Amino acid sequence: TSCTAWNYHGSGIGNVVSLAAVFLRNFHQAYVSAQSQGLPLGTFYPLIHCGTSFGNYKEMRIFLMHSAELRA
Repeated sequence: TSCTAWNYHGSGIGNVVSLAAVFLRNFHQAYVSAQSQGLPLGTFYPLIHCGTSFGNYKEMRIFLMHSAELRA
């Protein structure tokens, strides 16, 4: 799936570190894909930042902001 929140909403696991890893992987891949095609860097973000991922996005953003270890 391309939805960043699938792990959160679809699986019901809710493991914060796992969610952060999925979140970062998906956004990084969107960035790299756009860059490799010479497109604006945010081109593919809407494909992963769907309506169901908004809550996950906010939750992971806060988690990453407060966790220097996870950002490393």
